[in-house]
This record gives sequence, structure tokens and C-alpha cells, in this order.
Amino acid sequence: MDRVSVERFARARSGYLAELARALCDGSYRPQPVRRVYIPKGKGQRPLGIPAVKDRVEKWSRKFAQRDKWNSGQHADPKPERR
Repeated sequence: MDRVSVERFARARSGYLAELARALCDGSYRPQPVRRVYIPKGKGQRPLGIPAVKDRVEKWSRKFAQRDKWNSGQHADPKPERR
């Protein structure tokens, strides 16, 4: 719950990305707790979880790295050919 906006992250992205890369490489990366806010829903409210920008960037980069690995054929065949 660092309350860093997307705009602030973008302005200082090189520092934030370097910090994130170091944490990922040395295994110390831990996602931050999700900030909970309540938004109007019908006659009441419902909870909404807002992750930290750095955690969203990490998840996005992992998703695209896995997608690229899958598309390049560097993955294990999920259903090997039966003989």
C-alpha cells in the first residue's frame, strides 16, 4: 500500500524498475498488501482491492515473459504424444 500513483512511477521509472529487478534477482521481492477501498454498489458498497503499481508491473512483466516463452516453443509439451 505504497500509494505511488502511475504518474509518479512513470516519472521515476528507472529507479523503481532497478529496485524491482534487484529484488526479483536476489529473491527478496514480496508483493505489498492490497489497499482496500469501498465503492458504491446499488444501495450499499462493495470492496475493491487496489494493488501497488510496482506489483502490477511485476505481474505484467511475468505474464509477457511467460507468453513469449510459450510462443517461442521453449515450453514443455503439456500433452506428450502417446505411443
